[in-house]
Amino acid sequence: MKSGDPHEQLRKILNRYGDEAVGLVVAILKAKNKKASGKLLNSFSYKIIEDTQGLLSLGLFSDTDYAEFVDKGRKPGKRPPMKAIESWVKTKGIGGSQKEQKSLSFLIARKIGRFGIKPTPYIGPVLDKISKDLIQEIERNKQLTQNLIPDLKVTVVL
Repeated sequence: MKSGDPHEQLRKILNRYGDEAVGLVVAILKAKNKKASGKLLNSFSYKIIEDTQGLLSLGLFSDTDYAEFVDKGRKPGKRPPMKAIESWVKTKGIGGSQKEQKSLSFLIARKIGRFGIKPTPYIGPVLDKISKDLIQEIERNKQLTQNLIPDLKVTVVL
C-alpha cells in the first residue's frame, strides 16, 4: 500500500471490508434460502464510525426490525406481531383468500409463540471472517500498526 495518512489508509481498508461484509451476509442468507420479499437482503449497510479519541470502528447494520430474529432465532413465549406474519404470508403467496391468509397467519404466529423459531446464524460467520482477515491485513501493513492505536473494533448493530 502506498504511504500516506495511516488514518485514511485504514478508512480505505475498512470500506473494502464493509463492502465485503455486506456481500457475505447477502450470500449466506441466499444460500440458506432466507428470502421472501428481499427486504432483509437489501437492508444491510455498513458505516465507519470514529469515536472522540479517533478510534475507528466498522459497524454492520440492518434497517429491518427482524434481522436479529433470523440470526438468533426466537424463543417460545410471546407471539410475533400479526402484521409481520400476514405480510410474510402474502409475500410468499401462501393461502388463497384474504380470510385464509389471516387464518394461516394466526396459526403461524401461534406456533412461533409456542415453539419459537430456529436460528439461522449469518452474522457470526461474517464477523469471524471479516475480523480475522482485517486484523491480518492491518498487521501486514507496518505503517498502520506503527502509527495507529492497535485496537480495532468490529461491531454489529441489528
